[in-house]
Amino acid sequence: MMTRYNTIRKINDTWGSYEEKGKTAQWVNLKTGERYDIKNKETFTEFLERLNEPV
Repeated sequence: MMTRYNTIRKINDTWGSYEEKGKTAQWVNLKTGERYDIKNKETFTEFLERLNEPV
């Protein structure tokens, strides 16, 4: 499967993921525009636990 870069993939109404070739992938808050680096291929659930947000 070919990876599409520079595209935000919507996960739910608040969150999405973003990848740019040659850079660290990021979780994106679609409502505020805040971006967080994806650490060590963490899952979305692991990311929410890291932020201490309810799943």
